[in-house]
Amino acid sequence: MLGRLILFCSIMLPLAGWSADAHATKLSADVSSHLVAIESDFTGESILLFGTLKRDEIIENGSGGRGEYDVVVVVRGPDIDLIERRKERVLGIWANTSSALFKDVPGFYAVFSTRPLGIINAAGGGTARGLFERNQIGIENLALAPVALGEGAQRLSRTEVDEYRKALLRHKVLERLYRERPGVVDFLGDSLFRTVIDLPAKVPLGNYEIEVYLFFDGMIVDAQSLPLFVNKIGVGRYLSQTAQERPFIYGLCAVFLALLIGWFTGILFER
Repeated sequence: MLGRLILFCSIMLPLAGWSADAHATKLSADVSSHLVAIESDFTGESILLFGTLKRDEIIENGSGGRGEYDVVVVVRGPDIDLIERRKERVLGIWANTSSALFKDVPGFYAVFSTRPLGIINAAGGGTARGLFERNQIGIENLALAPVALGEGAQRLSRTEVDEYRKALLRHKVLERLYRERPGVVDFLGDSLFRTVIDLPAKVPLGNYEIEVYLFFDGMIVDAQSLPLFVNKIGVGRYLSQTAQERPFIYGLCAVFLALLIGWFTGILFER
């Protein structure tokens, strides 16, 4: 998270000077709720993100015409470590033959934009490609570097890195934890914009970061970062904390509760 903050600041510093010279648009955004409370019946959550553009003057592109604005919203969940395993046929059965570790992988990652990222890149003559990569905007631009695991494991080749990376992304997309949704950020008039951030039922717990980027002709002219917290509440939160902080006591209580239910069920059947 600290590395992401440093990278975000390094992007914002030069943007501040650029905006002052060009009278750039100012971006202001917020969400309907900064806390997603997960209870036992949680089936997902929809959060409204809204914002406005405050223009000092209309920015003109290099040819003297008016350019086009784009808003890109990146939602990134808590970073975790994941192991991806490769299965192969061994003596007629499928078995895990090798594995790789991915460190600091976002547990949830979603991009919402006014237009597809490829079109935004084309609007600036391809100049946005580097901005997407540096800011990890888009699933294909996520910095994922696997490390081989196991006794005697050697450094992964470029082909193996690509295979493990594609497998991880494929699994995350199937679980709806990685998503790209172009065309869902809507402008309401010249200044207002909105979108809905959909969080699935399997969304990981933890601290999230919402980054809102304002593009003009394929260039970032302003950006803003918003916090989002996903956590359990009530009895579910207490049980989750007990399981993580006191696993032995949690296990004993679970065994005792199972025995108690079995004993009570036996009495009912005897009657």
